[in-house]
Amino acid sequence: PAGDQLGQRRLVGPAAGLMEMLEADGIAVVQRGRAWARGAVPAAPDLGRLTAALDRRGARRIATACVAADLGAEFAPLAGVAAGLVAVSFPDDVPGWVLWFRREAAETVRWAGDPRKGLTAAPGEPPRLTPRASFAEWVERVRGRSRAWTPAQVALVDEVVRPNLAEALLAATRRQAARAEAELHLMQAAVETARDAVLITEADPPDLPGPRIVYANPALLAQTGYARDELVGRPPRLFHGPDTDPAELARIRAALARGEPVAAELMNYTKDGRAYWVDLSIVPLRGAGGRVSHFISVQRNATERKRAEAALAAERAFLRRVIDAVPAFVCVKDAGGRFVLANLALAEAYGSTPDALVGKTDADFLPTPEQAAGFRAAEDEVRRTGRAVAVAAEPIRTADGRTRYLDTVKRPLPDGPPGQVLAVAAEVTDRVAAERRLNENADRLRLAIEGADLATFDWDVAGDRVVWNDRHYTLFGYPPGDPPAVTSAHFFDRVHPADRDDVSARVRAALDTGAPFTVEYRVVWPGGAVRWCSGYAAGRPGGDGRPARMLGVVQDVTERKRAEHALRERDAVYRLLAHHMRDVITLAAADGTIEYVSPSCEQVCGRTPAEVRAAGLWAGIDPDDRAAARAAWDRCTAGAAAAVEWRDRHRDGRRLWVETLLT
Repeated sequence: PAGDQLGQRRLVGPAAGLMEMLEADGIAVVQRGRAWARGAVPAAPDLGRLTAALDRRGARRIATACVAADLGAEFAPLAGVAAGLVAVSFPDDVPGWVLWFRREAAETVRWAGDPRKGLTAAPGEPPRLTPRASFAEWVERVRGRSRAWTPAQVALVDEVVRPNLAEALLAATRRQAARAEAELHLMQAAVETARDAVLITEADPPDLPGPRIVYANPALLAQTGYARDELVGRPPRLFHGPDTDPAELARIRAALARGEPVAAELMNYTKDGRAYWVDLSIVPLRGAGGRVSHFISVQRNATERKRAEAALAAERAFLRRVIDAVPAFVCVKDAGGRFVLANLALAEAYGSTPDALVGKTDADFLPTPEQAAGFRAAEDEVRRTGRAVAVAAEPIRTADGRTRYLDTVKRPLPDGPPGQVLAVAAEVTDRVAAERRLNENADRLRLAIEGADLATFDWDVAGDRVVWNDRHYTLFGYPPGDPPAVTSAHFFDRVHPADRDDVSARVRAALDTGAPFTVEYRVVWPGGAVRWCSGYAAGRPGGDGRPARMLGVVQDVTERKRAEHALRERDAVYRLLAHHMRDVITLAAADGTIEYVSPSCEQVCGRTPAEVRAAGLWAGIDPDDRAAARAAWDRCTAGAAAAVEWRDRHRDGRRLWVETLLT
């Protein structure tokens, strides 16, 4: 500061010894509204009020042990540091004051005794306790006073300090001026060689057309393309153009009008009209009396930075579009579990926006604290171990009230602040539902297989590996699980030799065509027992379209085969009986279609079984008997046995009475 050039700091410093010379508690130099101090002194505003009071008194020097008594009661609160004062003014041509301070003497009183006793004092002696005066009265008399300044100390100020003060200030001023001149040359050289552009203008007028340029360094000339004589005397507005922000210019002018420093980012133009970005900082320069005389502007070309920022902003916008287009949930969280970044899919699931999620946690959106705690536990594991964590089918209840399932991978975010975790979660709700349906279907299928006592197999044709269920082992006479590695040979070894060729041919045909097939065959157990099996199999194509796997089921049909055999035997017996009986046996469907007529019909009516079937059930019945025959038929088809007599006509024309039992 300009005031510091007069050496005020040296006057109050320990080297000068002025505070110690007067046995003061503090010293201060006050000049042009500024203060330099050491020791116990009043605050800067109080120093200003004291020197103003001294200026009003018009005295060049004052020495008092009670400031409040001599300068006014308003200074009584300062007694703690300024009860006593010696003040001497600077020489006439240098306004200002040097002030010495002493604290209130009552602070040093040490007393022990009966406070009811009074205090008396003989001339030239310290006060003593007596019964006549109270201690409180004595305190009132000494309050706000310091130790008295001695005549020798006051004379020292008058005869030594004040006469030499002007010479000391002058010497300090000369030394400071020399240093200032050297610093000025150094500063000028620094400004001339600086890479940043420097512009100095007058302070007036701040409004349009603006202050005039008084200096421009070479960096600014190179930046703008102007010569120095083309700039000096002209306003800085010649750098402005169509894309210079008028609102920013208005903000700069308002700050300069208030005498305040201001920083801004502007688009300026060179002499040949090329636009460029500039970061500028403008600082007011104050002269005597604190009035702003000039403005200095330091400018740095920010065009490349702005281009880089624009490219970075475009890249960020592109990446934002990318992650917002991703249907998976993408987010980054800090060490406290707060969102640093979130994509649109996650924000919509939480009923929010990507920007609104930043700074929030899962607990701000999830319906239960337990679910949020589960998410946080996985993230803390990532932070603790430094390794990725995968969570399959993780449930989450979203803002629309649905429970959705996510396959989530959480991993540390490299090259970021400590504790940041990147999470990418793909929604698998449809897959989970499909797996549930598949499991349910598998349960139903397992129940159906177990209920139907089915054996199942899965044959890898190329590797000749077969997977059997337990029922398949027992059906083919193997202990469950033995052999552990089943091949097609284990199957064919148990197929009956008489059926083996047929089964092999059907399997080869299915592998060639891919068509499913059904086959019945016998299985021979090690002890010689024979079981009948019914199998169904189908091929599953591989990459070349040919079956790579064959899946199938096998059912034990031994009991059915036995029942069929017994039925065939009974049917043969019944047919043999019907063939040799004289009575005619007829089997007809409910609609009257004849399905079987025994051979004895030819002996009874002279017509063969084929002729009777072709003529129909009612053809041979006399018209007069058909009503009775029809009624008997209706009773039989209703579930009741019936009997009827009717007349038939023989092939030779004779009439025959026939008795028929229907059941």
